[in-house]
Amino acid sequence: GSEWARALQVYRALAQSGVQLGTSVSSTATSVYAHVFVWEQALRQVGGMTQSLIGLHMMGFNALAMACAEGSAWEKVLQLVSMSAQSKLELNTIVFSTAISACEQAGKWETALQLFSLIAHSKVDLSTATFSAAINACGKSSKWENVLQCFGLMARRRVESNAITFNAAISAYGKCREWEEALQLLNVMGQSSVEFSTVTFNAAINACDNCGKWENALELLSAMVQGKVELGTITFSAAISACEKG
Repeated sequence: GSEWARALQVYRALAQSGVQLGTSVSSTATSVYAHVFVWEQALRQVGGMTQSLIGLHMMGFNALAMACAEGSAWEKVLQLVSMSAQSKLELNTIVFSTAISACEQAGKWETALQLFSLIAHSKVDLSTATFSAAINACGKSSKWENVLQCFGLMARRRVESNAITFNAAISAYGKCREWEEALQLLNVMGQSSVEFSTVTFNAAINACDNCGKWENALELLSAMVQGKVELGTITFSAAISACEKG
């Protein structure tokens, strides 16, 4: 909003005055540009820092990567990851999660899974967001076995699953036409402390719809009513579609 605009005005005034700005100020400016999703200007800001990312604080780098992702500039996110390796900047899970998600949303699921495989064998602490992004990519790849591998790695890394992870996995199974795996995971979720949501059931009903399993779709619809889970237009549409296919 107006606060970001004023902050940028102050930065530009300082830069034009000839005052030598420290890396912390430049990093903050990068974050400001990134937060308003002006990723082209944010990248130019980084370029002015001696063509290196060493002086860029991690907060600024995270914001920059997110800005590029929001701008659908997935190639720029990968470029930043490559530049950071050359500058010996230690990346964190936020940057990798952003990069994987950016590739996945751009339909570059192969690149997303390659990046995930790379960091899975590194010492980078993986987060729930990282796994969720990778699982979403698995859905687009139609390789449901990769979902199982992700959950296995989560267990080994002791990363706790949450609603987002479960929803992403159930949705991925549905896209891969593995409705039995989707329902099995729904049962696993029910045995955990994670609560069901409309999104969860929608994903499961869609999985049944994709395979014409109308009876299972109606059972899920009934479970939603019994569990007092809010029903939505998407819920009814998927259930009706499953019945039509049956």
